[in-house]
Amino acid sequence: MDLAVSLLMIAVSFFGMLWLLLFWFGDARARTIIPYTDAAVLADGGDAEIEPSRPFIPMPDHLQTNHEMVAWMTQDLPKLMAAMPNPRT
Repeated sequence: MDLAVSLLMIAVSFFGMLWLLLFWFGDARARTIIPYTDAAVLADGGDAEIEPSRPFIPMPDHLQTNHEMVAWMTQDLPKLMAAMPNPRT
């Protein structure tokens, strides 16, 4: 009987502390992490706009499989990037 009560108290204590931790550090304190944004932009609630250093090159629509996309990114995309002028120089 004493063993059953001890095991029950261990289980109740464990789940009680787990509930307390989830309650204390739960959704109320969670914030979405958005990389490369300014704190002032987040305070306004607006969206941060990131200016790319080079023009955006969209992936062609005809690529369907993962292998086709990887082949395009490793073979054709570097050629397209090399053909573009670099705005930093």
